[in-house]
Amino acid sequence: GAKEVMITHSSEVLVCDGENIYTQPLKPRGLSGRTGRGDTCFAGYITERLHEDIPTALLSAAALVSLKMETPGPFSLAREDVMNYIEQFYR
Repeated sequence: GAKEVMITHSSEVLVCDGENIYTQPLKPRGLSGRTGRGDTCFAGYITERLHEDIPTALLSAAALVSLKMETPGPFSLAREDVMNYIEQFYR
């Protein structure tokens, strides 16, 4: 079976690794770009998970998808924008 499972919801992202459940809230300032939320979140998570632990990868994915939800279409900002979003809304 899967070693990690991710569930996205309109208000948060959840990851379960079989032992622990990790959650991170979504904090978008607008909702005009909700389409593709799950795909964007998973792509951001799996990319970070290659070299980070679950909580760090989940934080990055939640910030990424929160920022993406503010604008319709594919995510097109830089990694630095995501890091700034984390500092502004998650710290």
